[in-house]
Amino acid sequence: MRQLENVLLYPLAICLIPGGITGPSKAEQLIRNLKIKKKINLRISDISLMTNLPIPHEIVPQSYQHKITLFCHQTNRNQPLS
Repeated sequence: MRQLENVLLYPLAICLIPGGITGPSKAEQLIRNLKIKKKINLRISDISLMTNLPIPHEIVPQSYQHKITLFCHQTNRNQPLS
């Protein structure tokens, strides 16, 4: 839980997938279920805008420190677009 508290110090952004699920994201569900007092700061479908947000160095493991990283849902891992 301590790691979660550290992450919640920073703004949270949710990537909306056009035509995707319109309900609350997994992050929003987790925040609600754990009764955490945190709001999502940005909901956006343009991932290029999200990549312009600074990610605090303290929450990124050394092995993940790349200029650009993309995570996509496992369902789409074999799709040419992904």
